[in-house]
Amino acid sequence: MNRIVMAVMAVLWAALPASAQDAPATTEREPTEVVDTLHTGLLDIMQRANDLGFAGRAETIGPIVKNSFDIEILGASAIGISVWRTWTDDQKQTYEDTFSRFLIANYAYQFDAFSGQNFQVIDNEGGPKETTLVKSHLVRPDKEPVELTYLTRIRKGRVGIIDVYSDGTISEAARRRSEFATIYRDAGFDGLISSIEKQISDLASGITTPESG
Repeated sequence: MNRIVMAVMAVLWAALPASAQDAPATTEREPTEVVDTLHTGLLDIMQRANDLGFAGRAETIGPIVKNSFDIEILGASAIGISVWRTWTDDQKQTYEDTFSRFLIANYAYQFDAFSGQNFQVIDNEGGPKETTLVKSHLVRPDKEPVELTYLTRIRKGRVGIIDVYSDGTISEAARRRSEFATIYRDAGFDGLISSIEKQISDLASGITTPESG
């Protein structure tokens, strides 16, 4: 598991422009704190799911997602660094904003009920270039726990999640890349943005069942 994750991270790191690689050595929050904050927010929207509705869950979890993830890096990895680097600054910003709302919508859609679930941080392991793997479980009554491993990194003075591995090996960024790259190849940048916007709308309407980290 760790070897796979680190190999993916090494490729990502080498491809990023220098400005995105800057990683100050100090930060106000530890990786486990970032993951715990995300988990607390997810439990909150699960426990209040019916009262909040989709829009309320998205509004509640949105700021937490933005503060927990390094959305620029996760989004760039989700489309492929070689593609991302060819875009203009305006295209990158449009894509990042759309991807951010897509990520938030996924969490609002997936975490829509509570039946006694809980999150547990199991372990964390340091890696190269200020990366840390935070291993956790989503504990479900009468079911096997779901293993969630968060790949985090310090950049611009803050810790951000740059990928999520479900069941220990299934990368959220890689899963999205297989979809987004095909859409981009066939429909170009505008087609990609339109497709993601439609998926956000479908999530809000409850008419799709996406996979999510």
